[in-house]
Amino acid sequence: MSQQKPVLYNFREIPQAQLLNPSIIPEYKFHIGFPGLSGVYTNVGLKNVSVYDVFSKNNNDFVEKLREIAYDLDKNDFFEITQQVDVFNVGFQLPKSKLYISTGIYQELDLFMYYPQDAVQFFFEGTSVLDKRYNLGDLTVKGELLGVFHIGVAKQLNERLSVGGRFKLYSSAANIQIKNSRGTYYTTQGTDNYYSHNFEDVYVKLQTSGIIYEDDQEDPTTSDYIKNTFFGGGLGVGLDGGFTYNVTDQWTVTGSFQDLGFVNNTVNTKSYTAKGNFETQGIDFQFNPDEPLDYWQQLEDDLDENIPRDTIYSSYTTMRPLKLHASASYRFHILEKCECYNTLEDIEYREEVGGQIYTVFRPKKPRIALTAFYARRLFKNIYSKITYTVDSYSYTNVGVGLSAKFGAFQMYGIFDNVLEIPNIYKANQVGLQFGMNFIFGGK
Repeated sequence: MSQQKPVLYNFREIPQAQLLNPSIIPEYKFHIGFPGLSGVYTNVGLKNVSVYDVFSKNNNDFVEKLREIAYDLDKNDFFEITQQVDVFNVGFQLPKSKLYISTGIYQELDLFMYYPQDAVQFFFEGTSVLDKRYNLGDLTVKGELLGVFHIGVAKQLNERLSVGGRFKLYSSAANIQIKNSRGTYYTTQGTDNYYSHNFEDVYVKLQTSGIIYEDDQEDPTTSDYIKNTFFGGGLGVGLDGGFTYNVTDQWTVTGSFQDLGFVNNTVNTKSYTAKGNFETQGIDFQFNPDEPLDYWQQLEDDLDENIPRDTIYSSYTTMRPLKLHASASYRFHILEKCECYNTLEDIEYREEVGGQIYTVFRPKKPRIALTAFYARRLFKNIYSKITYTVDSYSYTNVGVGLSAKFGAFQMYGIFDNVLEIPNIYKANQVGLQFGMNFIFGGK
């Protein structure tokens, strides 16, 4: 799921958990991520369809399998790819204070598309089905490639409550967006054995930035995208916020939000719009050698007149997908307790259980995921977390995470949907995350 990281959320032993809840104040004094490898995250999700459904070896014809999938899916199904690389990450606790500051840069790719049900069915049917109305409003796509510079502060207000915030500066290298489209296409029996093709109340707007270049410009290279990702592209700002509240020394509730912000896309922007109504009953091919006619040009001119298409080069603004997290947990199995002071820091627990909720706001409606988790300290510096998540993809998503520290070197690995590992091609969603950090001071 885009930005859904149920295993990482509140996994306090991993510094990158601060990106999901900026109120976390670690027990260590200083951390620095291994450049480019402190946080690598990849996620692919296909609702109600898998790679196995398309490429499995059976007696069904490949085109027939595609046709079957095309009619099994509907307009509420979706596809998404999320990728993130933590380029640089560092944090430190201010001396003699309960204030932890973290900063860094990460690159992010997020591509999301609802399944265009009617458009795909029209691809298979063409004009063979009369009077069937195909809805053009199913076209909803949003994708972005950007770099994010961030700086966050976590503050311990008292023994039980800590709060945090994070400021983000976005640099967009590429963006594509289709939303709020509408219109209907249908074919009827016309006069003189002609078919009547109709477009009604059409409105489609495709916005792009950093993707389509002019004919006299060279195609963008990888170095161009890298340069635009790191403060050479369209700029934007955003905020994260969160809190951690220890109701008792065993019960804790948390909450956070991510990416409350926007991006002004300015790199080679091109937007295309089409709006209007159109009807045609075919072309009456009448050959006149004295005045030859370009019949297809007539049809194109007629279409342009009724459904004008414009190209716009001005910049445009997109909102970032807002994410919300919340959790409640209970710690138990005391490891050690100091008899000198009655404070939360003097008690350490081996195990923790709880629940989490995650919401991301997408173009049509928000999507929600519910997670139950169990966390345990296995050895002195080895921690684990197991999650069970119910989401739009599956009711059996089990995730596993492990964090290990050897001296100052810390590494972690997280895998979602482990039950599908034996046959990963049947999985609707797979997420993988790993990283390495250096941690100094504290417990």
